[in-house]
Amino acid sequence: MEIKAVVFMLLGGLGLLMYGIKLMGDGVRRVAGTKMRNILKMLTKNAFIGLLVGTGIVVITQSSSAMMVMTVGFVNAGLMTLRQSIGVMLGANIGTTFTAQLIAFKLEDYALPAIGIGMMLNLFSRRKYYKDIGMVLLGFGMLFLGIVTMSKSVYFLRESQTVRDIFVNFGQKPILGVLAGTIVTMIIQSSSATIALTMAIAAEGLVDFKGAVALVLGDNIGTCITSQIAAIGTSISARRTAWSHTINNIISAIVVLPVITPFTEFIESISVNASISRMVANSHTIYNIITSLMFLPVINWFVKLLTWIVPGEDMTEDGAPKYLDERLISTPSIVVENVRRELGRMLKITTRMVCNCMDSLIENKIEHLKDIKANEDVVDDLQDSVSRYLIKFSETSLLPEYSKMIPSLLHCNNDIERIGDHCENLATLAERKIDNKHDFSEEAERELKKLYQEIKDMIRDADVALIDGSQNAAKHVFRRETVINQMVETYSDTHINRLSKGECKLQSGIIYIDVMKNLEKIGDHLVNIAQAVIGELRWDEELEDR
Repeated sequence: MEIKAVVFMLLGGLGLLMYGIKLMGDGVRRVAGTKMRNILKMLTKNAFIGLLVGTGIVVITQSSSAMMVMTVGFVNAGLMTLRQSIGVMLGANIGTTFTAQLIAFKLEDYALPAIGIGMMLNLFSRRKYYKDIGMVLLGFGMLFLGIVTMSKSVYFLRESQTVRDIFVNFGQKPILGVLAGTIVTMIIQSSSATIALTMAIAAEGLVDFKGAVALVLGDNIGTCITSQIAAIGTSISARRTAWSHTINNIISAIVVLPVITPFTEFIESISVNASISRMVANSHTIYNIITSLMFLPVINWFVKLLTWIVPGEDMTEDGAPKYLDERLISTPSIVVENVRRELGRMLKITTRMVCNCMDSLIENKIEHLKDIKANEDVVDDLQDSVSRYLIKFSETSLLPEYSKMIPSLLHCNNDIERIGDHCENLATLAERKIDNKHDFSEEAERELKKLYQEIKDMIRDADVALIDGSQNAAKHVFRRETVINQMVETYSDTHINRLSKGECKLQSGIIYIDVMKNLEKIGDHLVNIAQAVIGELRWDEELEDR
C-alpha cells in the first residue's frame, strides 16, 4: 500500500478518534449541566476526596486536559487552593485511563450503529436531553471508527522493516519510547488518542509490551503541555498547579522507568489470557493509580517544592468569603457587619477591575486586562456566597429591623456584581480598541480621563459609605452622580461635533460612547449602594426602580 494512503488513514483515524472523544465529553457535560463545576468546588477540601472527584469527573467528561484547564482556571480565580488542586490533578490522571479500558473492549462492531442512532437522536429529537444523549453515542461511534481506521493503517506499517526497527528500539531502550510518547502527545494534545495509537501499534506486533509501556509513560508526560498552555499569563498559584501536573508525571516516569521490567511482568501476571491491548490499558490504569497514591502522603512537601520552583507571592484574590461565619448566624448585629465587610471586599475587587480596564483603554496596554476575567469570576462566586448567607440568615428568628435590612443588602450585593459585568464590557472594548488600533482623539482622551477620575472618586465615597455607614459619604456619591450625568451629556454632544468634522474616526467614536455608557451605569449602581446606606439599610421601594 502506498505510504501516502497509510499516512492519510493514520491521520484520519486519529482525527476521528479525537473528535469522538470530544463529542462524548461535550455530550456528557451538557447532560450533567453545571453540576460538575459545583461538585468540583465543593468536594475538594480533602486531598483524597479531591482525587476521587477528579477521577470521577474525568471518567464522565473523557478529557483530563479539560479537567486540568478547569482546575487551573479555578485556582487562578481563587476558588481552589494549590493543595486542593493537586488532589484533583492526581485524580485526573487516574480518570483518563478509563478511555483506554473502554477501547480495550474492542467494540468496533458497534461503531456504525452508534453513529447512526446518535445522529438520528441529535437531528430529530425535540428535547435537548435526548439530543445530548445522541451526541454521546455519536462520539462513541466516532471513537471506535477511528480505532478501526488507525488499526488498518498500522497493519500496513508493519510491512516496513524500517518502521519495525524503530519500534523494536522502544522495547530495548525504554527511554526512547518515553521521549517518543511525550513528543507525539505534546503535538496532538490528547493522551487518550496516543494511548489508543499505542494499543493499535502493540496489537499489530510493531512494538512489544515493554516498549508499549514506555510509550504510555511518555504519553502521561506529554499531556502536561495543555495545562502549561492554560497557565500562561495566570496567577502564581495557577502556574504552580500546572507545574504540579508536569512534575508529578515526570517524577512518576523516573520512578517506574528503572523497574519497567518487573512492572511489565507484574501486569502480565495479573492479565491472564488478556490481549496485549488489554495489558496496555491495565498498565496505564495501575501505573496512574500507584503513582497518584504515592504522592498523596507527601502533598505538603510537594507544595513546598512547587513554591520553590515557581517563587513569589501570589496576589490572586481568594474567591471564598472571608467574613461570612455561619457559626455566628444567630447574632444579627455581627451578621450584618460581616456582610458589609464582605460587600466592601467585593467593591474593592471591582474597583481594581475598573482601574485596570480604564488604564488599558487610556494607555493602550492590554496587559492590564489579564486578571479581569478571573476577578469577575471571584465577584460572581462571592455574590452567590453572600446571597446564600443572607437567605440562611433570613430563616432565623429576626427582629423586624434586621428583616428589613436583608433586601437592601441583597440589592447592594447584586449592584456590585453588575459593576463587575460592566468591567467585562470595558475590557472587551479595550481589547477591540487596542487590537484594531482605534485611537481616541486628544480631546476625547482628556474627557475620558476626567470622567474616569470622577468615577474613581465616586467608588471611594461608596466604599466609605458601605463599610462605615457614613451618610455624608453616601451624599457625596449622589452629588457625583449629577456631575457624571452632566459630563456624559456634554461629552456626547462634543463627540458628535468631532465626528461631523471628521476629527474622530467612526469606530473609535463607537467605542468611546460605549465606554461612557458603561461608566455611567457603574455610577448608577454606586448610587443604589449609597441610597441603601442613607436608608440605614432599610428596604426602600425606590431601590427597585433603579
